[in-house]
Amino acid sequence: MSEDIFEIIKCNPLSEDLFLDSNFVLHIKEHDARADERKAKPIDLKRYWLPANAVYEIPSRFVGFTPYLVALLYSLDYFAVSNTPSNSKCNRICFMLSSIIKFLEYCWLNNIFDLSTISAPFALKLARVLARNGWHEALDIDLRLTGFLDTAVDPSKSIFTSTNSKVSLSSAGFQAAIATNISGNEVAIYFDRVRNFQVAKGWRATFRPNNKTASGMKYSLLRQTLESINLLYHSLDDYRAKVVPYENYVQLAKKLTENPGTTADINSYDAGMLLEYSLECINTKSNRTLHLIAFALKQLSTVGDVREKFSRVMRFARRVGLINPDAIESASVKDGFRFLNSSVKEVLNSCFVVIAIFNARRKRELTHKKYGISLGSGVVINEKAGIFFQQFYVEKTVKNYVGFFIASATKTAITILEKLQLIFAGKPFRNHNYSRLTDRDLTLFRYKQFNSSGLVDKYSQFDFECFEPTMSGNFIYSAIGKQIRLTPHMFRRLYCKIFINRYEYFMLPFLSYQLQHEDIATTQIYVSNPQTQTESAEISKLYDWDLSVQSEAHIIHNDEIMMSMADATREKFSEIIYRSISCENTSGGYTKLMRALYKKMFSSVEYAEPDQDKIETLVERLKNRGHAPQPFKHAQCLAGSNRVKSKSKCWQRSENKLNKEKASPKLCRGCLFSWTSEEHVYGMEMDLADMRLEVVKMPEASIARINMEYEIADLENTLIYHKSYLGKHK
Repeated sequence: MSEDIFEIIKCNPLSEDLFLDSNFVLHIKEHDARADERKAKPIDLKRYWLPANAVYEIPSRFVGFTPYLVALLYSLDYFAVSNTPSNSKCNRICFMLSSIIKFLEYCWLNNIFDLSTISAPFALKLARVLARNGWHEALDIDLRLTGFLDTAVDPSKSIFTSTNSKVSLSSAGFQAAIATNISGNEVAIYFDRVRNFQVAKGWRATFRPNNKTASGMKYSLLRQTLESINLLYHSLDDYRAKVVPYENYVQLAKKLTENPGTTADINSYDAGMLLEYSLECINTKSNRTLHLIAFALKQLSTVGDVREKFSRVMRFARRVGLINPDAIESASVKDGFRFLNSSVKEVLNSCFVVIAIFNARRKRELTHKKYGISLGSGVVINEKAGIFFQQFYVEKTVKNYVGFFIASATKTAITILEKLQLIFAGKPFRNHNYSRLTDRDLTLFRYKQFNSSGLVDKYSQFDFECFEPTMSGNFIYSAIGKQIRLTPHMFRRLYCKIFINRYEYFMLPFLSYQLQHEDIATTQIYVSNPQTQTESAEISKLYDWDLSVQSEAHIIHNDEIMMSMADATREKFSEIIYRSISCENTSGGYTKLMRALYKKMFSSVEYAEPDQDKIETLVERLKNRGHAPQPFKHAQCLAGSNRVKSKSKCWQRSENKLNKEKASPKLCRGCLFSWTSEEHVYGMEMDLADMRLEVVKMPEASIARINMEYEIADLENTLIYHKSYLGKHK
């Protein structure tokens, strides 16, 4: 290993984000570290390799070749200096380090030892290979692994043994075996091949294959990889690349990969089901679950037989209605631990979903170990009016805490999380109220696991992760009855999806009740409104918050929501047109209009199975004409900014404008731009039932009763009208 690097660093000091110790361990500053955590992430550079090539017959350690080591360190240092501190900076540097080292391995295999000789065609060839088959093809991993296995005679080598050898290969063992620097999921591709070799040799009886195969990089990964390699242009002069390897890396990544598409999504009904299930957990189970957790902690902390203690815990769970009586007799201690830990996760998941969706927050803005929501980070503005002001960390833009108004559902979820943290800390929780206690170092999405002594000493960090069953996968399955991909970026989209569909969720009672109280609109902060500005200014003075930061963050937040809202609106528009044409249960003038336009545009058509491309063509045509859905309780209005206003029932000739405030089931039922689904009809039936109960309580001759009787008659006729089109006329 070369000691020259330390003389170079002495003459060219690294920034405070990076430190290389005498053992060749690189320490990367963790800006998001809590006060009680390590302040830098150590990466041992001695674990990285340079393979044999045409010049060097045997592999060597990466740290032994000074030109590569200098190029790596100072390219990372350039990034560290050029970017402000953030909670993701350390992880980004780690990714860049890994990408650059694999690129340098590729250079080494191609006998390029001086980075100044790298050419644009050389770099372009690599980009094409990465898009086609990733680092697996670029670094010729298959051939190198074949060479190793052909001569392997020692079953004790670390590539064949690992802590979790039933399901994974040791990355360090694999790297040492063939002198490569791929790791993690990249190594997992070769699990089946290595285990098959062991079985054939008689070194292993059997194994469960993972059936993973190599594939090319998708747009996002390729873009980030090429961006990382470009940093080599910014290293020290004597060691850097003399050309930018990928000058237009974003365009190149798009060109070489498939369309990156949009954020993964779920349909509107599944979104509603997920939020409904979470609200139900919060409203009907959370307090009982908190009392169970507190009781279990108290019982398991006492001296005595574990089985007997668990028996008492399970009997308590039965008394509060959290388990069936039969579960007590059949439950083992292991089952009991699993039940308690899953109960903790259920509380965390349900609170996370409610807060994230109702407030359109990013995942890490809530769950981050340092910047996530913390104990007492909110303020009660007016308890009776249900107005509360909560601090959220804004991750992508201002990178600071900003106050947003929240409504009762969010306040309830945060209060439950605060009580859970008090239980973990062994403090009284029963009489705790929102924002009563303050501890900004106590974030609300951490948790402890139960063991035979009560709770483990160390906190774990909750992370909403659909691919991990015990974290969130089981919760999602319980909510919507199937496994589904939910990514960290989806919750702003889910907010918009639920907003645009909010009057079609009458089959979901908890969600319908919550939406009647306008929780879904609380994230819309209109900073241009003078009254809102005045209120924010007063709050900022009281709590020493920077109003300019607040205002900027609110504007950005609303702009981002409007972009997602546009996507959700277009998706709803496509759904309306598809359902109108495909003979699904819909009614209203817009259904007739869509079928007529579809037939006119495409001549001979098959309504039962409409062509998706034709649907999109029709959507685009109508969108350009100003059609757009706007939700009402009884229907979706598609008039939008359509120029043919006179065809709408609410058009006022004298004003030449639409008066949508006059919208009602009776007025809209025959309107050319009104679309009613069976979900709307179900909601109107519920309203009719409520009105019938209410009207009999009114004085017989009162104007209020007479008006309501007229409304009931109109609604009955409207339902008859729609049911005749829905095929439900009775």
